[in-house]
Amino acid sequence: MSLTSIGNCIDDNTPFEFISVYLTCLGQGFSLSCPTDTEPAALTEAWSKILAKYRQDFSDEFCSIVAKEWGRLLKNCDPTSVEFEQQLLAAAGVSVEPLERPVGRQKKTTQADLSKTTAASNDPLTNPEISESYRQRQMAEAVTLPEIHRLSGIYEKAFKSNDPHQFLTTHLTFSKYGQPKPVPMSSVPQTIRANWERIIADEFGTIASDNFLLAITNDWFYLVNQKGLPLKPQDHYDILIAYLAKNSQPTTPNKPTSSPSFFKKMFGKD
Repeated sequence: MSLTSIGNCIDDNTPFEFISVYLTCLGQGFSLSCPTDTEPAALTEAWSKILAKYRQDFSDEFCSIVAKEWGRLLKNCDPTSVEFEQQLLAAAGVSVEPLERPVGRQKKTTQADLSKTTAASNDPLTNPEISESYRQRQMAEAVTLPEIHRLSGIYEKAFKSNDPHQFLTTHLTFSKYGQPKPVPMSSVPQTIRANWERIIADEFGTIASDNFLLAITNDWFYLVNQKGLPLKPQDHYDILIAYLAKNSQPTTPNKPTSSPSFFKKMFGKD
């Protein structure tokens, strides 16, 4: 079972199978949201946001059925219990063996979860992997992005020089100035690629190379699976921060590097 199966259930309009697949992935160790709202309207709204992470289009009926079934499961569980997830699986009659992972690997999680986990610890050596991810996010948030009068020139240069990383970064940076550009509202690779091809054609009147499209498709697929689909302008900026964090490269303190950092190459700043 994989996370792609969750999206397939939405495509197939099978809400009960969706619940089963969702809980199976949860039992296998994937970090998935588990709403605990008991009020139907709040629970439906929570599931609407979750479903949007996997597909832009889903019916109100699908969301309503999922929320109603989830509410039924919650009646047999204690959300405050450390066994909450296991209780959900038991209530749904889902039995699953966790996926095997190498010793020392952490449960799959998102960048947002990483920052929260690290902030709660005063010892950066408690979990070096999480601490490093949090440090990279802090670096990303501290980056001075180009002013709006420079942005269009950098954006055009990134495309003409066939630099997918700089292109996607500047494309998302427009949202900082209240001018978000269109982005693919999908988590399906084929659809993402087709949408980027159309967006680039509208922006520059030409077609991007296969390698360029492949690179931004892969990056966008990663980002929407980490952050969800950007439903409002602020979401574009949140995705930008996640992208900067993803591409930041740690350097050894007090030791010169042989090449400029990602941020310096991007904007001439560290």
